Formats: sequence, structure tokens, C-alpha cells
Amino acid sequence: MIGLAGAALNYWLIEDYSNNSLAQFPKRSSNFNTLLQKGQSLSKRTFDFQIAAVEGLLQTFQQLFGLNLTSVVYGSVPNPFAGMKTKSGYPPPPMNLSFVDGAESGQALPLWPQIQPARGMNLLIAWDDDEDTSPYAWNNGTNLYNTYLDANTSSLPFPIVPPPTTFINRGYTSRPTLFGCNVSLTTSGDTRSPIVLYVPNAPYSAYTNYSATAAAISRKEVNQIYVNSFNLLTQGNGTLSSDWVSCIGCAVIDRSLSKVGMERTEQCEACFANHCWDGVEDNSPVGVVDLPLALDPGLSFEVWNQTNPFIPN
Repeated sequence: MIGLAGAALNYWLIEDYSNNSLAQFPKRSSNFNTLLQKGQSLSKRTFDFQIAAVEGLLQTFQQLFGLNLTSVVYGSVPNPFAGMKTKSGYPPPPMNLSFVDGAESGQALPLWPQIQPARGMNLLIAWDDDEDTSPYAWNNGTNLYNTYLDANTSSLPFPIVPPPTTFINRGYTSRPTLFGCNVSLTTSGDTRSPIVLYVPNAPYSAYTNYSATAAAISRKEVNQIYVNSFNLLTQGNGTLSSDWVSCIGCAVIDRSLSKVGMERTEQCEACFANHCWDGVEDNSPVGVVDLPLALDPGLSFEVWNQTNPFIPN
């Protein structure tokens, strides 16, 4: 496994040099100053970088590490396929591969390599921790929706996914949701499409929309993220939805059942009816996505923040 830190430096650079007219980057909010003027300062992820700040970062990398601009804006790793023979007319694989942040394509969820038909995927878990909405930086399904659009255009098997307005209006921004349970709601119309379990970052026991620019996170905050993630994925260890954990198991085995000619159990049919997208869209106007703590809805962010101060921008 190779881990690379996502970097938006190349997009920040283009945005600044083009006076914010090019390379609008999904992970960057461009209305930070507007929010401050309105007195909205609770967002943890809205931020802005001026040309001087971006160029200062470049100079630091040059001075401390001897890295030029090209070295900074791409992640370069050895190509495991280098040296392999290719068909006539195709160039040989390069010695190194250059990686960029996947969100530059509007798909911060790295699903594209996994949905290639040769992989034969049955289930994909898509944990979304992007910052799609303003001012509080919760998710709205944009990344999953963009993957569906590209998969549909490329004739790849994938669940049909509704627009972000439906995610917000039907509450898919605050709880896990399954897509593709019904094969009629897939691009292929059959079991070649995997089921996708979409899990959006949402507040259950802690407000976890931390700043993407934070240089450090305390042990307490890390623990809060872990506990919140457990509560999100298990729906409060089953207290918010008694059938949810077993429903995950149903999603794991569902495509295999179809391949061996077995029927779904009544339990799985019931849980899919509760937790899978049913194909209904709600694209009415949406408001601000301001989520409460799912396990303690009465505890506002302001009160919670008095004893759990989040990382400032």
C-alpha cells in the first residue's frame, strides 16, 4: 500500500494567478471573507490562500528540501508496471507515476479504479469526508454523484445516484445509505454493478468537521473522531437503528446470493427497504446543512464547543 497526502497546492496556485477564475478546487471554499462579513465563524474548513502564502510555501519546499514546483505539486512513486512488455504501438510504462489529488476531478472518493469490471466488485464502502456545503462543510453526496455520472458515460456498472439536492432533502448527508440494492437502479441493470455503502462524515457524538488546514490534532480530538466514526457506522451501536448492523451484512453477501441463485432473506429485504435509496428524487430548494449531534440533538455546537474547542483555521 502507498499512502499519499492529498495536495491542493497546484489548484491554489492556478486560482490565485488567474484571480480566482480558473481551477475551482472542490476542497477549497472561495467565500471565506463573505462568511466572516456575515458573522458566520463556526465553519472549521473554510479557508483561503493568497498568492504570497502559496509562493511562500513553494520557497520553503525549495529551501528546505530542494524541491522545485513540479516536484511539489505531484506525488511521484515507483511504477510497479515499469519494464513490462506492451502491445505494439503502445509506449512502455514510465519508471514513475505522478499522482494528484483525486478531488481535482470532483471525485474525492477513490472509487474509479475499483469499479472497473475486471475487478468484479460486490460491495464498495465509500467514506466521504469532503467539505461540500457552506458554511459548515458537511457532505452532500457530490463525490458519489460525479462518479455515477462518469460511470454512466463510460458504460461502467455502477449504482444510479441522485443529485446532491436529494442527498440533503432526504437526509443522506447525516446517515449511511446503500445504493444499487435494486439492480434496476444501476447503470447496467444487473448484478454486475456493486452495491455502494455511502457513509458521510456527520456529527453523532462529536462535531468532526475539523479544518483541513490544521497542522496538528490532539489525542482527545483523535479519540473523538474514532468514537464518532464508530457511532456513525454502527448507528449508535444499534440504538438509532436496530437492524442497521445486520443490514451491512446483507449488503456484503447480496451479490454473492444472486450468483449462486439464492433468494434474499426476509430480514435483508426489510433492511434494504429501510436503508437503500428507493429511486425517488427530491430536488426542491435546499437550505443550509447544519447537522446536530445524532446521539444528543439538544446539544448545540456552541455549547459542545465550550468544552470541546475545535482546531481554529
